[in-house]
Amino acid sequence: VLLVAGGGGGGKGKGAGGGGCGMRILTGETFLSNETLTVTVGAGGAGGVGPSPSARSGAAGTNSSVTGGSISNSGTITSHGGGIGAGDSSTGGDGGAGGGASYPQTTGGGSGNTPPFSPPQGGDGAGGPPPNQAGGGGGGGPSANNGSNRNAGNGSPSTITGTDTTYAGGGGGSTQNSTSGGTGGTGGGAAGGNGAAGTDALGGGGGSGGPYFVNGGSGGTGVVIIRAPADFAGTISPGTNTITTSPGPDGAAKICTFTVSGELVGG
Repeated sequence: VLLVAGGGGGGKGKGAGGGGCGMRILTGETFLSNETLTVTVGAGGAGGVGPSPSARSGAAGTNSSVTGGSISNSGTITSHGGGIGAGDSSTGGDGGAGGGASYPQTTGGGSGNTPPFSPPQGGDGAGGPPPNQAGGGGGGGPSANNGSNRNAGNGSPSTITGTDTTYAGGGGGSTQNSTSGGTGGTGGGAAGGNGAAGTDALGGGGGSGGPYFVNGGSGGTGVVIIRAPADFAGTISPGTNTITTSPGPDGAAKICTFTVSGELVGG
């Protein structure tokens, strides 16, 4: 099971990058033919729009989860949304991956892997580097990087679909009154400085503004992917979600992909 939550939104103006989402990969889960799983796909957080200082920060991404059946002993498995990218002079938000902070909050990047899991679900956002800059968001997943100065942390790869894909890159930070921002993290994270959005279905963090009037970018939506044996004959809903056969030579597994919330019924 791959759980990718929604990315955090970037901050307005001298804003920071949103955190790439929390990303978790779980193996050995049990799903029986008479069971139904309820899947929630996290939404990306909105970018900061101002004009008040409290409204210049982005919003946090929301969680992705799988509930029901024999999954984790009839419980719920969850990855957590990316932290907020700070608005002008504010601290970043904690989350699956942390959002960046804006100068003078030089050590105020948000903490990733919140709440904590092992392996970790994401890295930390960067503090706002002097003079008058804002930090990049942390990347998500077990091999993610923290944000560094204006640049965002890279996300983590997975081959669950049979194709090597990187998810959960952080959003880039900015420099005051400039459209030249930090790099977005590999895995759908948006570059900073012009309010670009994180990539949907990858959980990328939203990019920051830069010039005072530029809004922050929204975080990308998440995705949940369940890999089942080749003889799996269940059904998925709604129709936006898909069951496909993975390319060889990895065993021709059934790949159940949720880009919106729905259900998977065993069969």
